Amino acid sequence: MVPLTSPIDQTPSNVPDRADGGKGGAPRSGRARRALRWYRPDLLYEVCIRTIDGKFFFDPGAHADVAAAFHAIFARAQQRTGVTVFAYFAMSNHYHGLFAAPNADAMAEFLSHAHAAMARLANRAWERSGRVFAATAHVVPVLADEATISDRLAYVMGQALKAGAASDLLSWPGAHTNAALLTGAPVVGVRFDHHRQTLDRRLKAGPKPDEAYTSQHEVQLSVVPCWRDLDEAEVRARYCAVGAAAVERWGPKPPFIQVHDQKGIAPSDDAPPCASAPTVEGPSAVPDEPAARPTPKRKRARPLRVHAACPKAREAYVSDYAALCEAWEDARTRLAEETERALRGEAARAVLFPLHTFPGVIRCDRGR
Repeated sequence: MVPLTSPIDQTPSNVPDRADGGKGGAPRSGRARRALRWYRPDLLYEVCIRTIDGKFFFDPGAHADVAAAFHAIFARAQQRTGVTVFAYFAMSNHYHGLFAAPNADAMAEFLSHAHAAMARLANRAWERSGRVFAATAHVVPVLADEATISDRLAYVMGQALKAGAASDLLSWPGAHTNAALLTGAPVVGVRFDHHRQTLDRRLKAGPKPDEAYTSQHEVQLSVVPCWRDLDEAEVRARYCAVGAAAVERWGPKPPFIQVHDQKGIAPSDDAPPCASAPTVEGPSAVPDEPAARPTPKRKRARPLRVHAACPKAREAYVSDYAALCEAWEDARTRLAEETERALRGEAARAVLFPLHTFPGVIRCDRGR
């Protein structure tokens, strides 16, 4: 049975007021098998995804064209889905980005397209195959107030400073939008169509020159919602203030060149570099295999539900999210009941899942 959803907006009466779904009994907390993705168009979303074992698949020192390729990936994904891009910063083994989408399908397609293209980029650059990312993307909603957005922008813009991998906001050679946010410069990426080149190799005439497969794509950066009504000069001043806050929080630090020791281990993107590591320059600095991030000494904190500067706003969102999870589980239970009716040959009704979420899936044994 294919679950049906309705585009009609949900009224507050569709969401239970009680933690037990409004049916009495003990609260059913933790029933969801995984964290539900709730993509609301009025919120921003901070996305982060890391590579397997923290390997530096996107090391700009090993592959100089990785920054331009990253920009092209985001530009093509944006053109395909219509997702709004506010800022992003790509380190060697992960990236952070601030995005917004008109609906859940657009955000899911954007992340799927971008991350698949990143994986192909890494595998092609290192001449390998297989998985590149350790898990699914970590997506955290960001409330659209100025204090919260400014804090998350400072975090994204200061990634290289936080890792001790750059001396300022603009010296990291990887892909980032700091220059565009601070000065208004365009963000242009370069894409090489390897697929078309492979197809042309099968023709009698052979492949064309590399210029025929190279194209430029520009990322359309949008101003964050709290600053949209300001003029251009004021917007740049706000971004500069956020960048200054990032420098004050994590830097400035001395210039750093990512190096590799004899064991192929490079400094982590999450920790300052080791000062005693030897510096390697020239073509021999590019290793055959990407370096790996050392095992962190501290256990990572539990993922946040939401980024919010105001505690009351955070509590309100968490409460709404808990009610959403209960409503989603109730809809999934009803879907299972309606599926059983359909399998028995009885009339079944469509099930409406909460708005801005993905419908549940029911698996049935055909032998029963």
